[in-house]
Amino acid sequence: MKTIYNLTQFFILDLVYRKIFLVSLLLSILFVVISLLLGPLSYSEEARLSINFSLAGSQLSLIFLSVLVGATLIKEDISSKAIHGFLTSPFSRHQYVVAKVLSFSAVLFLMTFIMWFSFFISSVFIGIESSYVLSILPFFGAYLESLVLFSMSLCFSLFLSNLVNISAVFSLFLMGHWLDTLAFLTKKVEGLLFNLISWLLLKVIPNLETLNWKSHLTYNDWSNASFYLNNSAYALMWILFFTLLSVFIFNKKDLA
Repeated sequence: MKTIYNLTQFFILDLVYRKIFLVSLLLSILFVVISLLLGPLSYSEEARLSINFSLAGSQLSLIFLSVLVGATLIKEDISSKAIHGFLTSPFSRHQYVVAKVLSFSAVLFLMTFIMWFSFFISSVFIGIESSYVLSILPFFGAYLESLVLFSMSLCFSLFLSNLVNISAVFSLFLMGHWLDTLAFLTKKVEGLLFNLISWLLLKVIPNLETLNWKSHLTYNDWSNASFYLNNSAYALMWILFFTLLSVFIFNKKDLA
């Protein structure tokens, strides 16, 4: 555990100095600021538009960052030969992968908190009446969704090119938000082949719509605690799955 902790600390510092993190953070904050400059609307429309614009901007920034970093995080070390320095004793391959995931998770959590705090301050400033404490939940949902996509992108990067990897992950991202519609269609459409394909897709693709909690804040319509806990556990299950799969593939990978 101490070895993973030391590696994680080192990787966190490496990530913090990457320009892409600063750019993503500034872009997300910019979305929040722009929401304050919306044209004159009725109060309810302005509030909802500001909330939707801020949340969507922050979510997209986290997602793009996660997918792009996941696709290059290990590949950069392999191409620069730095990987051989990390994997000397006492570091093992599985410790290296776990430390990479933990370090990115920590940095992304810090970014998510800063985004939420910017949203919180802007909401207070323009006088939007909302559940300020609960407003962190949609950001946390976006954080979990981004980690699922990051772990997926990290895993795919071990056997796919960057272009194919990024395309595949974004395709799965879109499909992940369409699964609820697919489940609804499955109940309405009769056909063995269609139902079989639908069942397979519902099992092998993460249902990312379960982490989309923006409307809860927009309409101030919150679910009970078990809803958020169960869906958080669902996201963590996928993160763990792709992390373990990454460890397995990386252990078999020839780094020569």
